[in-house]
Amino acid sequence: MRKPLSTAALLLLSLPLFLAAQSDVIRLHEAERKMAWDQAVEYCRSLDAHVPDLRTMKDTYYRGYRGERGERPYHLDVYWSSDQFDIDGAYTFDFRSGLHQVEWKGNRFRVMCIQIDSAFYH
Repeated sequence: MRKPLSTAALLLLSLPLFLAAQSDVIRLHEAERKMAWDQAVEYCRSLDAHVPDLRTMKDTYYRGYRGERGERPYHLDVYWSSDQFDIDGAYTFDFRSGLHQVEWKGNRFRVMCIQIDSAFYH
């Protein structure tokens, strides 16, 4: 039985990174174009990945995570989270301001997909 990843482990969103504490490999894929929420969820699913939740995105922003070369692992823009408000709305997170809000799922925003490489689990 594998241990659940900590939020901090999910926040290392640059190239594949080996996490010493968890021994997991996390990969981030960012879509080349903005998408509606349903498209974002399906896009990530097609990569065998998922859209991060709002808590993960906030933690990434407030802890100031950087990639291996010191760069931010995200654009300073608005991204979809996996958290839904209701049938028509979902939360977005703005990496410019650190704020979140509810948006209509038909609007188009940036999409990041997180993938946990299960090949490294024993």
